[in-house]
Amino acid sequence: MSSKFLTVIRSNASFVLNGVLPKLLSGKADFRRALMFCLNYRRRGIASLFVSGYPATLHQDLQRSGAAFAAYLPSIKEANKATSKSAPFFDAIACEDMTTARAIARNSRAALNAEEEYEDDFLYVTFLMKRFFYQTPAADLQATLDRYRDVLEGAEDHRFSICESFLLNRNDLFEASLEKLIQQRDEHYRQGMESESILEEEWATEGKLFVEGLALLRLARAHGFSIQENYLFIPSIALEPARISIDPDGWRTPGD
Repeated sequence: MSSKFLTVIRSNASFVLNGVLPKLLSGKADFRRALMFCLNYRRRGIASLFVSGYPATLHQDLQRSGAAFAAYLPSIKEANKATSKSAPFFDAIACEDMTTARAIARNSRAALNAEEEYEDDFLYVTFLMKRFFYQTPAADLQATLDRYRDVLEGAEDHRFSICESFLLNRNDLFEASLEKLIQQRDEHYRQGMESESILEEEWATEGKLFVEGLALLRLARAHGFSIQENYLFIPSIALEPARISIDPDGWRTPGD
């Protein structure tokens, strides 16, 4: 069931974007504020899709999110970066802006930031960056995955299995792992709403459209995997080709 507050959520996101924009343009925004800026592009895009039914409204705001992060990332000190906290990387892939995704990968921190992120999260994003945006030798990819497995210490991790599916070229493993990841995510949001630990503006947008999952499907297709037309929280309309303007400076004018 969709939220009756989608138009309000969309308007609120625009308000935040226009309020934070001057800090980004002046270079005074820190890493967390930059991520919050991108988050509001993501939420606005999702809300717009659900209100209008037009995928371009989603894809365009995802492109702006990725482009804003790509523009901001080179100015951040390495000590303040955390590669796993790169939701705009997935935004760029989800709207098929691979140039921006590559720029984010190129300027992301190559080493774990133990004070800001868990190593398994870092290795997950790092593997995807290496596999799809660097010409990384198979041995290096295997070493990254081996370290990822060691860090898990036997715990089940569906993102690890997705990475493994790309290395082993296993379409079946990708599909099974993505399905489990979607189910796990659904349970997270259900529990969050029941406990009131997740706000409706998050549940109604990110909780209803899995942008990371959409990005993984874009990567799977690029890898040569066959994918379905519809997935839970990744509707076929979002999977349509992104017919948008790829403007690296479009994020500078959020509009209403």
